[in-house]
Amino acid sequence: MIYKYSDCSGLTSVTIPNSVTKIGSSAFSYCSGLTSVTIPNSVTSIGDWAFYNCTDLTSVTIPNSVTSIGNYAFSGCSGLTSVKVEAGNTIYDSRDNCNAIIETASNTLIAGCKNTTIPNSVTKIGNHAFEECTGLTSVTIGNSVTSIGSSAFFYCSGLTSVTIGNSVTEIGEAAFRGCKGLTSVTIPNSVTSIGSSAFSYCSGLTSVTIPNSVTKIGGDAFYGCSGLKNIFSKIEEPANVTMGSDVFKSVPKTTCILWVPEGTVQKYQAAYQWKDFTNIVADLSDGVTGDVNGDGEVNVSDVVTLANFAMGETPEDFVKEAGDLNDDDEMNVSDVVILANIVIGV
Repeated sequence: MIYKYSDCSGLTSVTIPNSVTKIGSSAFSYCSGLTSVTIPNSVTSIGDWAFYNCTDLTSVTIPNSVTSIGNYAFSGCSGLTSVKVEAGNTIYDSRDNCNAIIETASNTLIAGCKNTTIPNSVTKIGNHAFEECTGLTSVTIGNSVTSIGSSAFFYCSGLTSVTIGNSVTEIGEAAFRGCKGLTSVTIPNSVTSIGSSAFSYCSGLTSVTIPNSVTKIGGDAFYGCSGLKNIFSKIEEPANVTMGSDVFKSVPKTTCILWVPEGTVQKYQAAYQWKDFTNIVADLSDGVTGDVNGDGEVNVSDVVTLANFAMGETPEDFVKEAGDLNDDDEMNVSDVVILANIVIGV
């Protein structure tokens, strides 16, 4: 068995001898200069944190003898471009040349890299699967996946695009925490639970869509999303959603616009945490919210038109159904202020 490597400051390459059957916990963790490792067919177990934060490691091949891979075994290996499991392994595989390690029986992807393509047969993204994979820029999670594990994409700071399939029901704790490159996230209408800190510290996030299917949002779920400008909530009964503490802490609630289903503004204004937003706006189903002059755009002209209506004028081609932004069955100064905020991006 290989225990913790005592001094790996100058270590660049390792060939593990055939006498070794187990690579212990943290055996090569923080060996940042390690670029190459050869694991022999004698090894059956790779421990927790075994290669954690080996940032220069570019490829790894898991022999067919390995039957156990611990948590965080390859987390933080941001330089990995190739991850393979040898044919004949009965516990793990790298099907479809996916550049990942998949637990065969459960169809769970347990370790990936920046070049991973998630196969359509995978049903779960495992805990810590892409943790600190800073080179990952885009990921598509297919419709076969039903859950995204805890810290699955934790601090993938280079991730700029994520597509979540419409079979995912659960987004785990801290799943996308620290993905500061993300600017927009649409959570599909299959998701019922958003875990604690799921999107915390996604400081680049400007827009997020939350579906009506969500029944639980964990504490700190959007903590530190300081760049959020628009939250599109499709939830029709916000009071029925179980909310953890500080879900939207550090979100700029005075400027971020909370768009809600038509007829639900007052429900949001009374609901725990949702009511903390200054601008709660009815997102009209016909898509004309704020376009009171009917020209297909929402801009300063609409603000002027709505202001004129509020002062008693009846502007030509006025679209009344587009002007009740706070959903109180009236069009007045309050609606003008909200529309002005929308136009200037406050």
